[in-house]
Amino acid sequence: MADYIGDEELVGYIGDEELVGADYIGEDPDIARLLAMGAAPAKAPPVGARIRSVQARQGLWKRHYLPLNLTSGTTVAAGATGTLQNNPQRLFKPSRLVIPSDVAGLFSVLNLFVGVKPQLVATGGMPARLFSEASFDSGFEGDTAQISQAVSVQVQNNSLGTAPIQGAMRGLTVM
Repeated sequence: MADYIGDEELVGYIGDEELVGADYIGEDPDIARLLAMGAAPAKAPPVGARIRSVQARQGLWKRHYLPLNLTSGTTVAAGATGTLQNNPQRLFKPSRLVIPSDVAGLFSVLNLFVGVKPQLVATGGMPARLFSEASFDSGFEGDTAQISQAVSVQVQNNSLGTAPIQGAMRGLTVM
């Protein structure tokens, strides 16, 4: 089982193997890349030991699933496109887009971007209802946004009048 401080899952080393809690992260390129970029690895406890004490937690990375607000108060004219955007202040790997259901029926999502890299398989619009808070199985695994790199969603207003839109993303941060 993973070790937690509240809702935070710990990331570190056991021996010379990388761990997320008790799960190996050799398959997670984003955390491995953080460590390769100079992230301070955990002080290695004895080989095979479990990370259980507060002292052993010093130097560990903590994973958080946090929301990222996207531009609120954006108004899009009828038939026009708009962009919801924010620049996270820590590494952020988006995993879910949420557009409130009260406006989702008026919009299409044209694209998702991390920096300039599209996060969709193909171009073209899809109903924003796919990303409402009431939808299920609408998660995805986006690329990791570097600190202050734009995370944006391009939307189109399909209604006959000007409409406001807001949104948020949920994703993994490591600190």
